[in-house]
Amino acid sequence: MTDNNPILGKDIPFDKIDKEIALVVKLTPHAKVVGNRVIADSTTNPYAFLTIETKKISGRAELPVFHKDDFKNVHEALNEREEGQEVLIIWSNNNYKNIVFKISRSILPKLIVWLCPKDAYRLMTDNGYEPELTGEARFLAEKPIKEWKSEVMN
Repeated sequence: MTDNNPILGKDIPFDKIDKEIALVVKLTPHAKVVGNRVIADSTTNPYAFLTIETKKISGRAELPVFHKDDFKNVHEALNEREEGQEVLIIWSNNNYKNIVFKISRSILPKLIVWLCPKDAYRLMTDNGYEPELTGEARFLAEKPIKEWKSEVMN
């Protein structure tokens, strides 16, 4: 993390972005993916920080990534991203398949990760952006190309 953006969980409560779509601007990793394994730089630091933009926060913010599945999914999405595509995330602490998971949610993955076409974030969050694009055409223009999420999530 190199920017002076507020940090979610420290400067801004996580609940502020619960179930909100956010645009991933930058990944600052503190781990790496080797094969199918995540190797962390430290056992006490997050796997990474994501610099994100979301309508719920003025400006950008840093989102710590505490779960290795979340890190691996974001890493894969960013590696698959082609020129002009966007990576979006939805952070949620309440999106689990089973009530047992909800009890231990503090240690569970939190991110749904989408690889999307260019401008998908603006289309999803700003109804005034390209208002002539409606119905199925708008849906297809903002529809995720691919989705990643943990098996414990809905």
